[in-house]
This record gives sequence, C-alpha cells and structure tokens, in this order.
Amino acid sequence: MTYLDERRVGPTQVVTHHLAQENVLEAFNTVIEKKDEAIKVVVDVH
Repeated sequence: MTYLDERRVGPTQVVTHHLAQENVLEAFNTVIEKKDEAIKVVVDVH
C-alpha cells in the first residue's frame, strides 16, 4: 500500500496498516501495559 492509498482509505485502516508493518511488538507491549493499568484500577476499586 502506498502513502496515497493510505490517505484515501482513512485513518483507522492507515493506523492498522502501520501497526501491522512496523509496530506490532510496540503495540502489543502497549496493550499489555494498558491491561496492567486496568487490572490495578480494578484491584484498587475492590
């Protein structure tokens, strides 16, 4: 997919495409961090 194609398909697909290409591990780590934060919040609430 070229840059022009990405501009046409919309931001969500562009982000997904870039994550798939370049930042899979970084995105995965971010998800893990968010999950840990959510778990801490749940623990704090209870």
